[in-house]
Amino acid sequence: MSDSFWIRPIAGGIFILIISVCYSNDFADLCSFCCIIQGKIEDLNCTWRSAQRTASLQSLTNPKDPPRHFTLQPGQKWLLLPRENLTYSHRYHLRVSGGDKEEALIFTYSHDGENVFIRPPALNSSVSEDMTVEVFWENPADSPHPLLVELRYRILGDSSWTLANESDLEVNAYSLDDPEPYTKYEFQIRYLPDEQQKNRGSLWSESYVLTTPEDVPTGTLDVWRSLEKWPLLLIMWKPLSPQSARGEILNYHVVFSGTESKITEALCCSMIMPAQTTHVCVSARNSKGLGNGTCLTPLCSGISLFGGRAWGDASGRINVWWEEPLSPRLPLSYLVEWREDGNKQLNWTRSQTANQTLILPDVFTTGVLYHISVFALKDDECVANLSTETYSLEGVPSASPNFFIHVLTSTEAVISWDEIPVQHRRGNLKHYSIYVNSTDRYQHHKVYSGNETLSGLSPGTVYTVWMTATTTAGEGPPSTGKTFQTTAKRSWKPSEKEVQ
Repeated sequence: MSDSFWIRPIAGGIFILIISVCYSNDFADLCSFCCIIQGKIEDLNCTWRSAQRTASLQSLTNPKDPPRHFTLQPGQKWLLLPRENLTYSHRYHLRVSGGDKEEALIFTYSHDGENVFIRPPALNSSVSEDMTVEVFWENPADSPHPLLVELRYRILGDSSWTLANESDLEVNAYSLDDPEPYTKYEFQIRYLPDEQQKNRGSLWSESYVLTTPEDVPTGTLDVWRSLEKWPLLLIMWKPLSPQSARGEILNYHVVFSGTESKITEALCCSMIMPAQTTHVCVSARNSKGLGNGTCLTPLCSGISLFGGRAWGDASGRINVWWEEPLSPRLPLSYLVEWREDGNKQLNWTRSQTANQTLILPDVFTTGVLYHISVFALKDDECVANLSTETYSLEGVPSASPNFFIHVLTSTEAVISWDEIPVQHRRGNLKHYSIYVNSTDRYQHHKVYSGNETLSGLSPGTVYTVWMTATTTAGEGPPSTGKTFQTTAKRSWKPSEKEVQ
């Protein structure tokens, strides 16, 4: 049953008393106002959930005793009542207040007193190399018999707890069956109320964390390669998950062959070797030994292509779809790799199916071109591949084209330009815009090829030209304007010879 009530003033100096009553096996988690007796020193530590300003303690056993008043610090949610200020087995009324509301608790000061929690036991453990984990605790020195406890545990970071079976709890000890290697386990313990509910038991203890011993790594590494550093071969692998590493990985054992076979050790998670290397296998090592080796798929060469495409969506993700290649060697698995344009560092993921959309597991940058390849794999061979490129989200171009002006006649000029570098396009270019301005006219031309002829110009006229580039995200900045002048139109005049 809960143990607190609220006093709220209303108009006319009248107070409303609100009592909160709750029955629950998980009583400690529902405590909003609690007092805990502090073991041998027997001070009483009282806590509540919301910050208050003042507190007062009044004896109900001896109501003529003057109340004790306490000023709380800003944000304070606790009050330590020293043993010398309390009388054993006496009932007390503790009030805390702040602003227009007051919270109160009535308790009897003793280890089995009304509304008083005892302090939970302290946990300790022993962990052996054979993965035997035992957690143990001690009962209060003044307890004539072992107190009933409840123990719970979980892997550190998990959201839910596992409650230890009552039948598995020995006297002051608990053995954890089949723990995971090299895993942090979190334990909490509390005393349960006795059968007559004379005492409240205890709150859950603070967490006690232990780490189980290491074991040999299990699982396989995800190994891939890149030829971007030609004539060298870059071998890469992804670290094992903590569940597969089963300890701190010290290094990686690499076996490879080309003109000769070699064995070496490498740190995480790449290694450069000659491009002629034909066989590479990598395994992880911790203090307990060497895990399983994973061998690299050979380079794809002289293989067939198959259809597919990649595109960005409104959320900035990259989607990839490909068809199943025509191959008698089924079933196939697939590897998708991607990298930023101009960046040799790549990432990759694997899939078991074709004809489905795969969302690449990465965070992509707006306005950056990504090169994507899909490889169809069968056992230790590369069967087929495709390559494409796309943007996750297009951006507005960050530069304008560098253009040139060639005057042809008094009424015509040609505008030509260099393509904007890829890193400045920030998307697929829809078109270029040529803006032409003079004293008598203003023209705007949307163009798509590398040059444009301006016709119908006025002879002997000065024109200013500037250009922009446009993607689906919008028009980029204008270039610096350039000026040219058409030649004046000459009237025909016969020579003296012609006149004669």
